[in-house]
Amino acid sequence: SVKLVTDVWGMPATGELNNDGNMDAAVLLTQSEGGSGTFYYVAVALGNGARTNAILLGDRIAPQNLQIVPPDLILVNYANRKPNDAMTTQPSEGVNAYFRVRNATLEKYQSTQ
Repeated sequence: SVKLVTDVWGMPATGELNNDGNMDAAVLLTQSEGGSGTFYYVAVALGNGARTNAILLGDRIAPQNLQIVPPDLILVNYANRKPNDAMTTQPSEGVNAYFRVRNATLEKYQSTQ
């Protein structure tokens, strides 16, 4: 049987994301099934007790930083592979991905490479 393992990567980033006066926490999650792939996601636990959806960042990326950027953005810095690189290639292309929470839903805001 396949065992799906989900973990938190690094430390959560805390700040105000939905303008309700409660501290919220952005987290990076990893998920693997015991094979070579490790999938990274960003998600948010809202200070009012609600959780958002998770958004896939990629498979076997190299996370660098997670932070809250006022007034309400989440910034994830990570390295990824170039589009035609094999999955065995070490991630080397820097990505700055921005996310935001709208009506308790996490959505991608902007991404630059």
